[in-house]
Amino acid sequence: MSRCGAAAAQIFTVYENFSGKIVSVLILYNSLFLIDM
Repeated sequence: MSRCGAAAAQIFTVYENFSGKIVSVLILYNSLFLIDM
């Protein structure tokens, strides 16, 4: 049970980092696009 919980926590951390990178990339792309216009 605890092993499964640790794996879930690890996956969640990776997912959190991944979604954070996507959000920052989208913000960066948005700002570049607005500057371009």
